[in-house]
Amino acid sequence: MKKLEQYIKENRNSFDQGALPEGSKERFFAKLNAIDSQKYNSDENRSTYFRFKPVIRIFTGVAAVFLLAFFIGHFPKEKQEAFVDGDNYTSLMTDLENEIITLSKESDQQTAEQAIRAMDNITFEAIPLADQLPNEVSAEEKAKILREYYKQKTEGLRKIKMFLADQTIGKEE
Repeated sequence: MKKLEQYIKENRNSFDQGALPEGSKERFFAKLNAIDSQKYNSDENRSTYFRFKPVIRIFTGVAAVFLLAFFIGHFPKEKQEAFVDGDNYTSLMTDLENEIITLSKESDQQTAEQAIRAMDNITFEAIPLADQLPNEVSAEEKAKILREYYKQKTEGLRKIKMFLADQTIGKEE
């Protein structure tokens, strides 16, 4: 068998040349279909399938229920915070800004300036996003857009705060 495989590998080009004889493709598929129909249409295979069909359906249903429960339990629901023109986020951002300013006073001059500059870049809004949204957007969609927008800003401020806190702790040691 190994000699045959080696011969085929060595003479690959001679096998790729030339067209197949007329009708060989049809004969091959006819034989293949005959083998498949014998395999799948035999009484033994058919009876096995019908015997396990209810079990397969029950197993599939149970698996679907477990998967659904798994996904519901492992994906935390997004916090649906009350959102009135960004009041919650603006107050949170103001608190974070005050904490950053306090921490920057404890840091060296260059780090403090960078932190304040980064904070200003995050919080600056020439025109607030709420004023930029078109009137055609529903109140629910506006709240969702604003929630995502301010969530990103507060995450940026939290990262600056963590950076400054790490700098302060590193300086004390």
